[in-house]
Amino acid sequence: MSRAMSNKAAPAARNGHGRGKETTRSAGAIDRHVGGRLRERRLALGMSQTDLADHLQLTFQQVQKYEKGTNRIGAGRLFVAAGVLRTSVAFFYQGAPGLNEGDAGDDGGDAPDVANQIARVRDGHALATAFVAIADRKARELLVGLAENLAARERR
Repeated sequence: MSRAMSNKAAPAARNGHGRGKETTRSAGAIDRHVGGRLRERRLALGMSQTDLADHLQLTFQQVQKYEKGTNRIGAGRLFVAAGVLRTSVAFFYQGAPGLNEGDAGDDGGDAPDVANQIARVRDGHALATAFVAIADRKARELLVGLAENLAARERR
């Protein structure tokens, strides 16, 4: 084989992929999901992006890109992140688009999608933590009513 031909084959071999569109390295829906779960778990533990970045030997900007799904997180780094965040790697894939019930360690439970949405909103974790700390049932009902009224205004 000539030198020119072997050079043409090198890029496909170098990245470990060899077929069509599935060779793209850009992030997709799964990457966004995994990133969202990374953020969700980090916030649940009260950890800053800087703290997580320090554990992963990254900049906080890189953690931001992972959390937004802008960049893919590699398997090895995801494994380390799971250890730092005291969870399993499967946690990051639970509820991912395209997975069947039972995939990625999903217990098949009906964890509401709303809970995932709350966890991904900046103040969601603080709101949920404060809400469950309210012992007075009537006060919780008033708070729910207030939130529902505010949400109805947003939908108009």
